[in-house]
Amino acid sequence: MQNTTKALIIGTVLGILLISFVASMTFYYTTQPRDVDATVVGDASANIALIANDTAIGYSSTGSPFVTYNSQGDLVINFGNVATNANETLKYLFDVKNNLNVTVSVTVTIPSPTISGNSLYIFTPSGGVSTYSFTLAPGAEMPISLELLTGGTQGSVSFSIVVEATAVPPSS
Repeated sequence: MQNTTKALIIGTVLGILLISFVASMTFYYTTQPRDVDATVVGDASANIALIANDTAIGYSSTGSPFVTYNSQGDLVINFGNVATNANETLKYLFDVKNNLNVTVSVTVTIPSPTISGNSLYIFTPSGGVSTYSFTLAPGAEMPISLELLTGGTQGSVSFSIVVEATAVPPSS
């Protein structure tokens, strides 16, 4: 009986020591960068949302909104009929909204800002640029304005706008 009690006490003490050793260990969690592909959709609750400002901007001379979504959910901006050699600025066409729970760094780029003598720029307080970067806290949004400079040629032209978002690592 004494040996059993002694073994029980020794086992209990060793168990407590083992638990205290494990509980006192420090754990570190690290993450590796990941590549992610995303499809932009007309969804105001998407992780990074592009929200059309189709009510405040109004309608083009063709009767359609300047900014809307097509049937695939892509954000579409239509300046309508613009004269040659003109400069047209449409402010607050769409918002980039961060619906994530982390701060993100956002870059909006027009990869080919000049096509057939026509130029499209992101309109900022410091002027027109082809790349615009900013940081968005969780739940924050940034309005995007565009400036179209038309050349002397008539016809239609299409530009691409790329929006990239990257999570900002927390400060140590």
